[in-house]
Amino acid sequence: MGHSLPLLIGDDSFDDLAVDIDFAHHRIAFRDPASLAKPTGAVEVPLTKEHDEHLVSVSLEGAPSAEFELGLGNSGEMLVYESYYQIHKVLEGKRSSQRLAAGTGGFVPETVATLNHMKFAGIELSSIPAAFIPASLTPGVPSSISGDIGLPVLARFHMIIDYAHNRLYAIPYPRILRQPFPKDRLGLTLDKQDSGFAVRFVAPHSPAESAGFKIGDRITLIAGRPAGDWTETALGDLRYRPSGSNLAFTMEGGILKHVKLGDYF
Repeated sequence: MGHSLPLLIGDDSFDDLAVDIDFAHHRIAFRDPASLAKPTGAVEVPLTKEHDEHLVSVSLEGAPSAEFELGLGNSGEMLVYESYYQIHKVLEGKRSSQRLAAGTGGFVPETVATLNHMKFAGIELSSIPAAFIPASLTPGVPSSISGDIGLPVLARFHMIIDYAHNRLYAIPYPRILRQPFPKDRLGLTLDKQDSGFAVRFVAPHSPAESAGFKIGDRITLIAGRPAGDWTETALGDLRYRPSGSNLAFTMEGGILKHVKLGDYF
């Protein structure tokens, strides 16, 4: 990560207290749920609970609303489960690719595409990157749970979470609502090693595939910098650079590969 992680705040804190998360200012506070009042400008979002997961109502592409996990632990793309995207044909007509994600027994490829519209807490959002998860990768998850909303959406709101009263207060950040979502524009997954990097995955139709990268390729330098200069976080963030950015990769043997980042799903 590039820095230490001194503690994790567990579910007990959320069960016993109202948790006030101000993402824009990197602050968290804990409040007495018994005296909590609805803040000015907030939308009250009902919370439900199923299989120990707290759920909120979300609508995608104008389809009927469904229950999605309140994904405070999901910092990647929004997740849409097969029970929702098949019934409502959410993937139809969309340009898609794949990402490599951790699954049972190892890493597995998952379909990624960009949603045109979603609605949460009364707010319409657009151009949302999402991963579409087949039922085979969600064993034990009931069909009534349609996905995981994820932090890229949730962090556009100042949120006060009150599990004790099954409610969430969401206050939108107007400036952040207008910002584009982080999106993979590289399509390259790397394993960091002492002597460099190894290519673990190349996304179909991506700029990395167009540049000729293959699984197993070895890289010695990225942007002229060796592996020791890159934290895992900085390495993962390469994919989120703006469209049109250029990256130079020095391959084992000295060949230089240039990649121009761009949208591919």
